[in-house]
Amino acid sequence: MQKILIVEDCHIQANMFREAILKSLPDVYVFIANQYNQALDVSKKHDIDLFFLDINIGLNQKNGIELAEELRKFEKYSLTWMVFISAYAHHTLQAFKKVNCYDFITKPCFPSKIQKVAAKLLGYKEKELTSQTYFSFINSENKKIRVMKADIFFIESKNKKCAIHLQSNLFITQRKSLIDVAKEINMKTLVQSHKSFFVNANKIKTIIENKPCPEIFFSEYDKTALLGRKFKSINKNIFLMSKYG
Repeated sequence: MQKILIVEDCHIQANMFREAILKSLPDVYVFIANQYNQALDVSKKHDIDLFFLDINIGLNQKNGIELAEELRKFEKYSLTWMVFISAYAHHTLQAFKKVNCYDFITKPCFPSKIQKVAAKLLGYKEKELTSQTYFSFINSENKKIRVMKADIFFIESKNKKCAIHLQSNLFITQRKSLIDVAKEINMKTLVQSHKSFFVNANKIKTIIENKPCPEIFFSEYDKTALLGRKFKSINKNIFLMSKYG
């Protein structure tokens, strides 16, 4: 699974960039860091394939170029793609010369620009984006439904059918196993958390230790899923990553 880190001190903008990327690249995992130290911590614990770095990441801390210089000291990031984002074009030359960045995006920028750059650098072709972005299935009322994969929060086994949870809709499939539906969706960030649940790791907000099973909470969605001990162990790295989302 390829990983992207967005370093941006504005929470709203960071989430807009993240959602734009996930709309076309549902198989990547996107971290968000709002501060220098948090970004460095995530980068040390995980292998990031692409960085989007805001140059001005708040007062009283090092800036995005200094963060990039520090990251370049790590052997694993000596050649990793880095893209800078800033409202100040005069930073451009410094960004290219000091850290050998790939691109410089000037604010204000549309999330679609971030989306296109991410797709290009991670090696996706346009026809591949179209085929992997959507999931089509026949629901319990024998109607063909098409949903965007990135919008799925989790799927749940219910009475030998599956419930597909989206923010504004809940769809019930025809009689089909949870494993089969997950295979058909074919999304790397959709991981099994319990015998009755597959969850979208990019949507996890937090995990609360409850009995008999820990409970998974999602960003901007009020329903929850369960985390079984067996699957917590199997997908340890996935559920660790969720704390940085």
